[in-house]
Amino acid sequence: MKGLLFFAFLGMTAEIAAGVGITVTVFSVTSKNMIVRWTRFPDATSYKVTVSPFSTPDDPTAFAQFGPNTVMGSVGPLSPNIVYEVKVEALANQVVLSTTFLESRTAPQTVDIDNVKAQDSSTLIVAFTPVGGATGYQLRVENAQGYFSEEAVASSPALIGSLQPYTTYSLSIMAINSAGRSQPSASVEARTLLPPPLVTTSSPTNDSIVVSWLPADGSVSYSVTSVPAEAYPNTTLLSQNTTTVTLTDLDAGTLHIIQVSAGTRRAEGRGQPVHQSNYTPCHAGPLHRDGGA
Repeated sequence: MKGLLFFAFLGMTAEIAAGVGITVTVFSVTSKNMIVRWTRFPDATSYKVTVSPFSTPDDPTAFAQFGPNTVMGSVGPLSPNIVYEVKVEALANQVVLSTTFLESRTAPQTVDIDNVKAQDSSTLIVAFTPVGGATGYQLRVENAQGYFSEEAVASSPALIGSLQPYTTYSLSIMAINSAGRSQPSASVEARTLLPPPLVTTSSPTNDSIVVSWLPADGSVSYSVTSVPAEAYPNTTLLSQNTTTVTLTDLDAGTLHIIQVSAGTRRAEGRGQPVHQSNYTPCHAGPLHRDGGA
């Protein structure tokens, strides 16, 4: 279209059209509306913005009229990921003084988050349903303590890392194309797991291993598992006040991998304890060994 220019604004592609005496800019778009900005025209008493599908310009989708001192306004509702023709008219008592056209696309439709689950104490896994016309997605993460971030992701599922242990976060997502980004999805809350306990081990006799760990904030229980399983053939739940346990009746000189997990009462969305584990190798033997073989 004659007089159509492009420039980058806040990470999005804005569009400009220059008519006779009036310049029009699509300032920003979402899935459902666009904000249009224009320059004043001498003697204009109002401005009218009309938006029509580019394929059927004689069939307007939406219009809005503004006063003589207004130079920016929102027009909608529109449909997602559609190329529209935007017409701005400068009027004097309903007489058209100047008209400018440009074309602009709306952002993709809103994305739905399917589920969010914790991978570990600092990472959440976000699954969402991709939408047509999107070239990428922006994940927004925030919490009640003032944390806020937005991270670009390409596909689902997406990993969000560098979070605080055992902290609840609110997540939403936006779809992006060359025009802009959609409205945020409905927010979903999820909590990261407890941090892994810091474990030390020692073998005071040739048939036993003493396992100790530091208390984990937020835990209500601990579990200890040994491989080989002769010491604890099944995971044993211990109270939150227990921070040491002795594995007995072991074969001398045998390497054991000790797993200690801190558990919460209930995982969000699941009716089972959540465990984040630490593995520590230790030989059963006559020598004292801390934290390893």
